[in-house]
Amino acid sequence: MPRLTLHNAFQLIPGNAIHLPRPGNPNGCERWKVSGQVKTWKKNPGRIRVPLKHGLRHYSAINETDFDSQGNATYPFKDSEIVKPGMPCSYCGMEH
Repeated sequence: MPRLTLHNAFQLIPGNAIHLPRPGNPNGCERWKVSGQVKTWKKNPGRIRVPLKHGLRHYSAINETDFDSQGNATYPFKDSEIVKPGMPCSYCGMEH
C-alpha cells in the first residue's frame, strides 16, 4: 500500500482510508476515513486540507503543515498508509 505523502494526499477521494499503526489496538491499526473532498486553494497551490473521521465522534484534518520539506508525512501520520475500499491493510490484514 502507498505511504501517505503530500503528492498522494492531493489524490485522496472520499471513501479512502488512512491506516496508522497502533500496537496497543486489538487489530494493530487505527483507521481514519476521508470524509469529504480534498480542499485546495487556487492562489496557494501548496495548501491542502483533507477532512478525516475516526469512529463515531472523532474528526480531524490533514493539512500542509503535516508534511516535511520533502513531502513525507510527519507525526502522527508518519508510518500511515492509504487503503482504498476493498483492499487489505498491511498492518492488520483486514479489508475495510
